Order: sequence, then C-alpha cells, then structure tokens
Amino acid sequence: MTILTPSMPGPDAKRQILLADIHAKWGRFSDADLVAFKDRDDLVTKVMARYDQDRDLAERDVDALLKDRVVALRRTPPPRTAGNFIRCG
Repeated sequence: MTILTPSMPGPDAKRQILLADIHAKWGRFSDADLVAFKDRDDLVTKVMARYDQDRDLAERDVDALLKDRVVALRRTPPPRTAGNFIRCG
C-alpha cells in the first residue's frame, strides 16, 4: 500500500515527468506532439511512424518507458460530483 505524502507528485506532475521522459527518449517529438498523445497505443503508432520502427520494437520501447507507471498521457478533467455542478434556475 502506497501512502501519499505532500512531497509525492500529483497526477499533473507525474504527467509532466512522463512527457519529459518521452521527449528525452524520442527527441524528434515536438512539444505539440507530446501534449497530443492520447494513450499508449497512440504513442506506439507515432513512434513507429516517426522512427520507422516495426510494431514489436515500438511496443517494447514504449512499454519499457511506461513500466510501473500509472499516469494518463492526456490530462483528464476531474470527475463530476454533486458538489461541482452549477444549478441553473
């Protein structure tokens, strides 16, 4: 069980760290490319295209980078709860 402490990075910080790691490994991706990634499969497809790799190699490389990480590539809005709706009328 992981206990969260204030010093541990939140989801946005983890996402930024992941994007920086992606850019460090695959430097041909622009900042616009990095923020456009949707998920693992999208990253695999773009690595294949940009680096002319076959699917198996791209999947191995992406999986190695993502290993033990639980983070979304794309920023997602917070879940809707009864407390964050605005009543009209």
